[in-house]
Amino acid sequence: MIKKNIKTKLLSELMENTPETIRNWQKQNRLIIQLINKYFDEEDIQEFIIKGKISKLEFYDECVDMYSRIHWDVFEKCRKFKLMNNESINIFGRFLEKIENKRVEKTLLTLEEFINREQEIYLYFQKEFTIYLLEDEKNENYLEHINFIKKFYDSFPSNVYKFFFIRNSMWLFTPTRREKSYNDSMKLYKHLPSFAKHIPFIKHITSIAGIVGLAGIIDKKYFEKEIK
Repeated sequence: MIKKNIKTKLLSELMENTPETIRNWQKQNRLIIQLINKYFDEEDIQEFIIKGKISKLEFYDECVDMYSRIHWDVFEKCRKFKLMNNESINIFGRFLEKIENKRVEKTLLTLEEFINREQEIYLYFQKEFTIYLLEDEKNENYLEHINFIKKFYDSFPSNVYKFFFIRNSMWLFTPTRREKSYNDSMKLYKHLPSFAKHIPFIKHITSIAGIVGLAGIIDKKYFEKEIK
């Protein structure tokens, strides 16, 4: 699809110059005209003239702010949860450590994919946890532990919070989580789109959810209801 050039009248209003001058610049193929036509559309220019901003260019900062708040809330909740030193939490942590090699494989999802597959993903972990309780722990109270973890999971207010829990924070429960966090982040880094890899400090982030959030992979529409 060929992108349409911005109308002369709109460029005239944007640059506060006459339509005749703009037409001359168009004929001369000036760089400013090339730049605007290449990277903006008429809706962008109209929005800037009316509101003094272009929403899509401000999306990244808004996304990072929302991501940071939600991710921190989930992280803190998990940290406090682990401090309870409950038997179910400790068992769940040992289970997660056992399946650590599947961590990236099973949780390398965008938020949109997680929203669409939330129940499937939850049931996968529930099934694996049940098998672990019966075969590895040989625990007769396996239903008690399953229900305890499910109650905690269901306590998150929305799937956005659950996304950050599964992508990153539940791995806080594993006894040796710090030894593998950097390797996991590097595995995910290789899957990022090229534009994300140009962020100067991206390689220094050692949380999977951190890389995902800062890369702008997450679609803003899933956050809008979270900040009302």
